[in-house]
Amino acid sequence: MFGFQTRNEIKRLRQIWRPAKNQYSRRADAALLPMNNEKGRSTYARHLNQSALFFGFESNQSTCAIKVANPKQKSRAAIILFRGRVLACVYGKHDIPYHTYSEDAFQSLQIDLGNPQTEFSAHSLTEEMALASASIFQGFQKRQQSHQTLNDFFQKASADISEKQRPGCIVLKDNEKHSRFVFYFSQGQIFAIYSYKDGWLKDHSHASASRIVGKASELYGEAFMLKANTIEQIYDLTFNLSTVGDTLADKLRWTTGGSCKDSLMPMDLHSAGPNLSDTFNCDPNDDHSYALKAVAKYSQRHKPHSHYLDPNR
Repeated sequence: MFGFQTRNEIKRLRQIWRPAKNQYSRRADAALLPMNNEKGRSTYARHLNQSALFFGFESNQSTCAIKVANPKQKSRAAIILFRGRVLACVYGKHDIPYHTYSEDAFQSLQIDLGNPQTEFSAHSLTEEMALASASIFQGFQKRQQSHQTLNDFFQKASADISEKQRPGCIVLKDNEKHSRFVFYFSQGQIFAIYSYKDGWLKDHSHASASRIVGKASELYGEAFMLKANTIEQIYDLTFNLSTVGDTLADKLRWTTGGSCKDSLMPMDLHSAGPNLSDTFNCDPNDDHSYALKAVAKYSQRHKPHSHYLDPNR
């Protein structure tokens, strides 16, 4: 009745964003990772006011990444929001041998949110990270040729991205298609490097990237570049998160504005954190102090005042 379905739920919610250390990934959403250990927001579909939340993200012009996962039916989806609009969306399911993208993926994601056990997590993104990450799902793809060395591919692909001054990514993978490194580009320059073994690297210069490539000859590369140079072109790649129609005024506000600094504020307004039933789902070895504090805070907020109590009842 109260949702005692699966143990370790809160632990799983916290880990949905970041792979375990030294764990490589072949998931389509593998490049959507939080930077600088920033804390996101996580909850379950049963705690969401979905329509209000999506409208809140849109009106707030939030730039963030959203991940949706249902462990029972083994489905997973990701959304990249850019100024409150869907810039990229991908959906995958265990028994389906391919991913769906864009509006088709978004429709499947919404169906999953009708399941109360579906996990929902969001994390803020900078605009440059959102655009670079979206290139993996929205951009032009170039793969390393069989006769080409990794170093030759990387140098030519990075030069092409730099010349066109577009957001992009270069991903290095192993023979099992596990992602090992991701190089993020903005305005022709690498601004971040992620290693699935060591996390975010402090040195993200082109020289550092070249050294990594030089030592990884056993890997192969894929390059992605967003098909947009201007904010107007980026707008044309997006679609509404809610059912509210577009107007010229909305487009002008979107193209001349910017992302809200508190991109996850709608999560605070239209969703609930872990409740008492979620706390009991924890394993005794789990660190669930966060859930206990949340429940304690909730109980204090809703604690009746003494004059409401009738001792004769």
